[in-house]
Amino acid sequence: MNSDASNKGLQIIQETGLMPSLELLYPRITERRAALNVTGVGTKAYLYWRSKGLVGEYTEVEKDVKREWVRLNLYDFVWVKMLQSMRTFGMSVENMKHIKSYLEADMAKLLSGQPIDGIEGEIVVATEHLSEENKEVVKNVSAYLTEVSSSLEPEEKHLTTLLGSLISTVVLKNKRVSILITQTEDSMMCSFAIPELIENTTEHLLEQLSAPHFNIPLNGYVEEFMGNPKNENNLFEWGFISPKEMKVIEALRNNDYKEILIKKGGIEKEIIIEAKLSKEINGAKAKELRKILGLKEYEQIVLKYRNDNTLYVENRKRI
Repeated sequence: MNSDASNKGLQIIQETGLMPSLELLYPRITERRAALNVTGVGTKAYLYWRSKGLVGEYTEVEKDVKREWVRLNLYDFVWVKMLQSMRTFGMSVENMKHIKSYLEADMAKLLSGQPIDGIEGEIVVATEHLSEENKEVVKNVSAYLTEVSSSLEPEEKHLTTLLGSLISTVVLKNKRVSILITQTEDSMMCSFAIPELIENTTEHLLEQLSAPHFNIPLNGYVEEFMGNPKNENNLFEWGFISPKEMKVIEALRNNDYKEILIKKGGIEKEIIIEAKLSKEINGAKAKELRKILGLKEYEQIVLKYRNDNTLYVENRKRI
């Protein structure tokens, strides 16, 4: 890093966990590996959105037959699911573009109050209520993010956007995060909320919460992404599921176990999966297990095989 402010910003992020970064734990997270069919969105709808500038040309060419296949990462998946939800509620293309501009805004620009492309006026982070010390924190973090974003490849830009930061908060911090959209006859407003921090939120957001609004919870999309059986091998390649964790899934899928004990810690109860379940129940349990493993919602897993061997899996990635 070149500047003192940038160095201080990096130190603050590392010490406080502010702006959690998925790429630090999952260096391959921006690789586009998932097929479009994991979203439930058809090719026709996707190509239409692409023609309108709502999604990028995330394709992979199969050389032998000269066919193109859409490939997505976690960030793309969440955005495509959001588009699907917004269309279900009848939102116009122009309004979806407005929301896209907001969610793709660079966090450095948001923190420093700079104009955001595609959005009239400025989105300003409320800092007037902050202490001088915290204002300095915002300044340093903004400097660090500015320097980082300037060196990223196009496919890595998610790492410093608002949506990317919110997804990281869901995956790494286990927070509930929602995108809030309020529309009147004259205007549309988009913001985000973390219910756990609602008491410390701005007056502006509280006003929006008190008005009729469209709420898009990001957690459901992330859980769907982790639980989809079509994504299982990709989760392994991205690093969301370790080789040991994959053995637990394989044992469940192959019914090669007596019992799987999942210790979740805190006030949450243990989860026990017993053998002799039907194929349908095993499938549902496997989906739940993939979600728990991918989001690291456990402390320890004890797998008892049919041959009486035991496999212990410790969670070492949850921050």
